[in-house]
Amino acid sequence: IRVTQNKIGRYEIRGELGGGAMGTVYLGHDSALDREVAIKVIQADKAQDADLRRRFEHEAKILAKIGDANVVGVFDHGDHGGAPYIVMERLRGEDLKAALQAARSISLDRRLEVVNSVLGGIAAVHAAGVIHRDIKPANIFLCADGTVKVVDFGVARLSAATASAEGSIVGTPDYMSPEQAQGAPITERSDLFSVGSMLCELL
Repeated sequence: IRVTQNKIGRYEIRGELGGGAMGTVYLGHDSALDREVAIKVIQADKAQDADLRRRFEHEAKILAKIGDANVVGVFDHGDHGGAPYIVMERLRGEDLKAALQAARSISLDRRLEVVNSVLGGIAAVHAAGVIHRDIKPANIFLCADGTVKVVDFGVARLSAATASAEGSIVGTPDYMSPEQAQGAPITERSDLFSVGSMLCELL
């Protein structure tokens, strides 16, 4: 869905940060708290299933309660023109995929620090009963202040629910656990396999 007005809910839209097959991320301003936020609006045709929408909203609520330094903060969620959206903290920096593609010098200590931070974030998420399903460099954000954030939980969950209904496999093959690649039920260990695959790439 494309935003044709300058507001989503109570948030003023100030630009577009990016997008993909599942939706678009906008730069928004929360006037109530006077802060910038990132608003991810999911395509309406990806969220027609009522049970899928319920699970998406439930997961947004869980993530909003986690409050871990290595997990992107979720502030709010709602519906915009038939499409669900989540409101997250505005991150500045770049994702790990972009950093690797730029062939920028990243020390071994920093690479291990990134993986350790990801494990910390994943542990907090798993403790809350959530499985990410799509851990990969593009979903690891390196903030300008040095903090590492795991992002894209909601979209990963939404993608999985949508694809399951169609009998297809969701995830990124290079980082996917064998059970996920086979379309079998997954557990927290699937996320750990993906972290391990990412670690091998970094090393």
